[in-house]
Formats: sequence, C-alpha cells, structure tokens
Amino acid sequence: SREVRVLPLSLWEYQGEFAADIPATLAAVVLSAGTTGGLGREVEVGDVCVSTTLAYADADATAFGYARGQTPGQPETFAGDAALLERLEQVGQEALRGATASSDSARLRVGQMLAGNSFVTAANVADTREVFPAALSTDMESTALAQVAAGAGVPFISVRGVSDLCGPEAGQDFHIAVEEAAARIMEGFRVQTHLFTKDVLEGLAMLNNLMSDTIKWVVAERRAKGDSWSQIGSSLGISKQAAQQRFGKKAPAPVVDEDVAISA
Repeated sequence: SREVRVLPLSLWEYQGEFAADIPATLAAVVLSAGTTGGLGREVEVGDVCVSTTLAYADADATAFGYARGQTPGQPETFAGDAALLERLEQVGQEALRGATASSDSARLRVGQMLAGNSFVTAANVADTREVFPAALSTDMESTALAQVAAGAGVPFISVRGVSDLCGPEAGQDFHIAVEEAAARIMEGFRVQTHLFTKDVLEGLAMLNNLMSDTIKWVVAERRAKGDSWSQIGSSLGISKQAAQQRFGKKAPAPVVDEDVAISA
C-alpha cells in the first residue's frame, strides 16, 4: 500500500524542503491540491481544474527571446502526467458530482493552468487572457511545483477547486461559500486517492492520514503566528484543553513520502 503525505506548501518555510527532498526520496507522484482563481471565461466558481500544461502567469523574459510565461533555461510549459490525467478523467466528474448537494452542476475542467507571484485582478485579467487564451485558472504554487517535479523526473499534476474568479463576467458568482469550497476540496482529495487505488477502505485510510497531517501543520502555523489554544479549539469544535492536549507537541517538519507527495 502507499502512504500519502501532505506538504502544506503555502507555508513558505517548507518550499525549500520540497525542492531538496523530492530528488532525494524519488516520490512516485507529486499532486498539487488546493484552491485556484478561475481565469477562463467559461470557468465557474465550484468547478475543479486539472492541469494538462502549466506556465508562469507573470513571467516575461521576451526581451531575451523567451515566450511569455517562460523563465530562462526552462521549457515554455510543464506538462501534466498523461497517465494521471487519464485516470482522473475516468473518476473525477462522477466524484465531483456527489461532493455536495449543489455540486452536481460543477464541471471537471482539464487544460492549461497558470501560477505566479502576483494576483490576476480586473486590472490585468484582459492581458493575461490575451497571452494565455486557453488557460483555465491561476494560483501561486502549481507551476513552481511542476518545475521542481520536472527537474526531478517525477510525474506531476495539479487538481484545484475554483474558489473565486479573475474578472468575473456579468451574472457570474465571484466567490463560493466557505462550507461549499471545503466540501469540494475534500472531494478533490478523495478523487486523488482514486488515482492510486480502487480499494475504498485503503483510499479512506490514505485520506485520513493526509488530513490528519494537514491539520497538525496548520495548527503549528497558527500557533507560530500567535493564535491561542482557545482560538484553535474553537476552529476545531473542541475545548481549549483538548486542543492543547492533542496538538501541544511541536509538529514535525513535513517529510516527503517515498511513494506519493501531495502539496496543499
């Protein structure tokens, strides 16, 4: 069986460890999970985007002969793994449809995804769409993770739920409710376990391990930022004492598993 470990790479201190550990441990697969901003005109809040190719939204080295979205010395785009894409397209739409009472209209959208260091807003969305007409979404991690995985020769794919829109069209919802987004992201994690196993019990065990580690690391991050045990307990729906007893020990730094790594 395969153990799934989560690296919460929105926490900047772990970025370097990810880049260093992936080549050393030769993880079998890297999956980037989380939320993303919808960029394509047909993309709706609540959809789930899957990467066929990835580029940098804000990279511009055209003065040196590179394409927009390409960084010097790197390919124009990074490719999502074909086998993972095929497997996800087999199970993804059905799983998404059953995520919540209102997710039956959500779409699994497969195509180009972007990432960069700056937000795509109403001020620059037109330029981004002109340069990347086929792009579905943009976030701040996926392309960088794809670059690291490509450098290590490890299969990569990004699977992210659309939580808001970049320059929404008239009549489109701009944000998704927190509860709905959480449910669909959880379903995204469940879909990812199906990439590796058709055994439901094994998949649930993988998911339980994945979420347990994520909660520990997020609690450690909130404590580092000054949150009290009362605040953390309130978020988790438990008492201050229970939160401190359960999470009081310092969470270990994430370790990339020998089989699968998922970034969140």
